[in-house]
Amino acid sequence: MTKSADKLRVILVDDEQHAIVLVKKLLTLFDNNVEIVAEANQLPSAIQLINELKPDAVFMDIDMPNYSGLQIQDFFNEQRSFKLVYITAHSEYAIEALKIQAFDYLLKPVEIEQLSKCIERLNVDKNRTLHTKSDPSQATVTDKKIAINSHQGIDYIELADVLYIEASGMYSVIHTLKDQTIVSKPLKDFEFLVASGFFRIHRSYLVNTKEVKKLNKIDCHEVELKNGASVPIARTKKDEFVKYMKSVFEG
Repeated sequence: MTKSADKLRVILVDDEQHAIVLVKKLLTLFDNNVEIVAEANQLPSAIQLINELKPDAVFMDIDMPNYSGLQIQDFFNEQRSFKLVYITAHSEYAIEALKIQAFDYLLKPVEIEQLSKCIERLNVDKNRTLHTKSDPSQATVTDKKIAINSHQGIDYIELADVLYIEASGMYSVIHTLKDQTIVSKPLKDFEFLVASGFFRIHRSYLVNTKEVKKLNKIDCHEVELKNGASVPIARTKKDEFVKYMKSVFEG
């Protein structure tokens, strides 16, 4: 039996009690992995419970009276400590959910297969975070490879093959010399790669400095890579990047 401390601690937020009851029934299928620590029927009370109980994840409806579930961004920034999973009957809010870094977006009626995948990803992320906090040197990278968890297993990508990593909502796209890999993690989760020669040149781009060929400054601000690809660099990052590259070249 999994210890309670090891379980995924979840808060449920929905203004309709029958919806909470249904999600609770579905989550009983994952009883060994999930613990429901609280319930709320509106956003203000949910905010109070989140601050008090520090859950791993919040399963939240969007269309609620007085406050929309999307307004959680007014109370927590994108660096929030919990994973936000929306469970809603409205598909039209998906883009807005992506913009505020929602971890997942499940449509009602919730399909057990989709919920299962979500729980699996949440547990993988929690275990990775705990492992990284206890020993940062053991983050998902070795000297030569980066390990990417997926539902099918673990993919190992040669670090030297990575050109840059691009943010795409709640996902990241790893661009390599051969192809692209979409990962269900935000770009900030890859910032540990700065210890391996990567640089966050833009809010949406983390670039492998070993692949940088040129910094274009005339008509636009972008970094040109050895394979010919161009990646934008934020004006606020340019001076810091130039200083970093100078320190690398001068040893």
